[in-house]
Amino acid sequence: MENVLLKMENITKTFSGVKALDNVSFELRPGEVHGLMGANGAGKSTLMKILAGVYLPDSGTEEINGKPIPMKATVANAQKDGVSMVFQELNILPHLSVLENIFIGNEITKHGLYDWNAMKKRARVLLDEVGIDMDLDQRADHVSIARQQMIEIARALNLETKIIIFDEPTSSLTTEETDKLFLLMRQLRAKDIGMVYISHRMDEIYKICDRITLMRDGKVIFTDEIANVDNHRLLTGIVGKENTNQFPEKPL
Repeated sequence: MENVLLKMENITKTFSGVKALDNVSFELRPGEVHGLMGANGAGKSTLMKILAGVYLPDSGTEEINGKPIPMKATVANAQKDGVSMVFQELNILPHLSVLENIFIGNEITKHGLYDWNAMKKRARVLLDEVGIDMDLDQRADHVSIARQQMIEIARALNLETKIIIFDEPTSSLTTEETDKLFLLMRQLRAKDIGMVYISHRMDEIYKICDRITLMRDGKVIFTDEIANVDNHRLLTGIVGKENTNQFPEKPL
């Protein structure tokens, strides 16, 4: 039997009478980078926000490592089950320090007080894991977007996450910063952390993903190994029809 880290089945979600997700199922393997693609409004972010505890579905079930998981009403509950999401709009508290952002809501205490020395020691280990060195006392809004992203990933690793969702993570990154992110993702893959990668950029999907799920109009169109998916299949699935008239002949 194939090893499955995450199984979501028959997920349905409606907003103001509009069905954003229609009986959607999705699986993630340990150590897999699973691409999630589709046009705007396809339902991909809604599905992942349900997994991350942002939204509660109307119906459906979820399992992690074969264990049924109650659908979460909060992000904190999802994090307890090992699920973290790096949002496109980064969830950084700008007025707090790098250190405070890493441990927000999960501070180390001693005798009822924050143990800053223990947190700094742990933070250095986490930042070493993500391959970056930062001034822990620096305000988070004084570091680059790429470094803010690494703070979020360090926060997820501190929570001993099993699943990390990346929502358009390279939208504000340079090519060099994107390469560093992909290097980190490959290292996380080796630790059996499952990752979902939401992106519109096909070149990135082919570069980093092992499998791909394509969604359209709140439904899954297909899930397949990345080696079996070419641009034609992907574009046809996104638009919903063969585009045979892309370059029509000019009338005489």
